[in-house]
Amino acid sequence: GLAIHLGKLLTSERILASVAEKQATGQATGALAVEMETMSVASVCANAGQRFLSLRVISDAMDEELPRDVE
Repeated sequence: GLAIHLGKLLTSERILASVAEKQATGQATGALAVEMETMSVASVCANAGQRFLSLRVISDAMDEELPRDVE
């Protein structure tokens, strides 16, 4: 019963909390998901000549607002 999506992952320097911001970012970039850590790890691996694969679990959907205390 799990869905697997393959596609573009966008690394952001900040949390995207509002539905409008999530949707606008998805439309502008074509990204399926936004997260904050993967690019840093990918850079370390690239500099070390190591292969890298990111597998992410999404905690909030594009149509869900995050609570203010998350920011």
